[in-house]
Amino acid sequence: MEGKKLVPELRFPGFEGEWKEKKLGEIATFINGKAYKQVELLEKGRYPVLRVGNFFSNSSWYFSDLELPKDKFCDYGDLLYAWSASFGPKIWDGNKTIYHYHIWKVLNAEHIDKKYLFYLLDEQTLKMKTNSSNGFALLHITKGTIENWDVKIPVKQKEQKKIATFLTALDQRIQLLQKKKLLLESYKNGLMQQLFNQELRFRDENGNDFADWEEKKLGEVGKIINGLTYSPSDIDLEGVLVLRSSNVKNRKLVFEDNVFVKTNNFNPVKENDILICVRNGSNRLIGKNAIINKQNEGKAFGAFMSIYRSKFNLFIFHWFDTTEYKKEVHKNLGATINSINGSDLVKFKIPFPSLIEQQKIASFLSSIDEAIERVALQVEKMQGFKKGLLQRMFV
Repeated sequence: MEGKKLVPELRFPGFEGEWKEKKLGEIATFINGKAYKQVELLEKGRYPVLRVGNFFSNSSWYFSDLELPKDKFCDYGDLLYAWSASFGPKIWDGNKTIYHYHIWKVLNAEHIDKKYLFYLLDEQTLKMKTNSSNGFALLHITKGTIENWDVKIPVKQKEQKKIATFLTALDQRIQLLQKKKLLLESYKNGLMQQLFNQELRFRDENGNDFADWEEKKLGEVGKIINGLTYSPSDIDLEGVLVLRSSNVKNRKLVFEDNVFVKTNNFNPVKENDILICVRNGSNRLIGKNAIINKQNEGKAFGAFMSIYRSKFNLFIFHWFDTTEYKKEVHKNLGATINSINGSDLVKFKIPFPSLIEQQKIASFLSSIDEAIERVALQVEKMQGFKKGLLQRMFV
């Protein structure tokens, strides 16, 4: 039986013929970085250090003046690959830097375009993550494993460059959208600070100031409702969905990790309730929240969550995104466990304008949230589009 031809499903015009199959180790060399202990790192020093933990963020710790072999440094334009925890390739866009042992510097063979090799590694890593039974829980891969990967490459470097140039332009578009999202988020944070500090005020329809703001405790204008306690034996696929910490992501409800419990005795969530994480293994997740929309009314919520209910929640929900709220949460965390009590939450003081000014503030900030969400969806679509292209442009 004749084998499958090594031709991609999607190809640029002007190129024909089969691609070649190679072992990755035949077209690339992987060089280990510097092994060191955490205690050796400094906040200031001569040489910055690129680690797996900040592989995609460019933040660094430093080493003092060390005599190291040249191959323990990466420089602008070098191709790198993180093989532990944060898998994936990166073309270094910073200055001369020491790179950690859990990162390889990747040297391309003369007949292989460096940027094409980057996207080849990107595509192969995507396959590995998708096909692995552990998915993103993989801890590391060995050099022997990656060098033994079977890869298909265009014979002509011109086609390699064409593919790489196209995908680079696509990545630049994604990066611009991500930057736009970050700018909108920064813009909103700045406005929130000005609005809640009353440095920026709305006026009524006649151009007059609204009434002076008051200071209220959350317990004065609303109430805390505790969640459902259940045991593993109560879990049932035909039960009610129980909202937990994993159902809150970026201040929105997500349903990627759901638990259902067989019970009729619970407090159902209502539209505009604010769902708050009040207990978690990680203290940074305490206080994270999401607002309940009409579609998700009637669901239960777990004992590690609470509901804040008031008729002012469309306004208060935005205050729950401020630095002041987060400081209050941190200040009231339990001494021995990562939790915050409802009795402490109701004591939080909030700047409280008139109802009409609340509505104007909530509507304004919600419109910015909608703009951020639109850009986030564009990023998600573009990333999905790129993923599909990688699967079709490579054999």
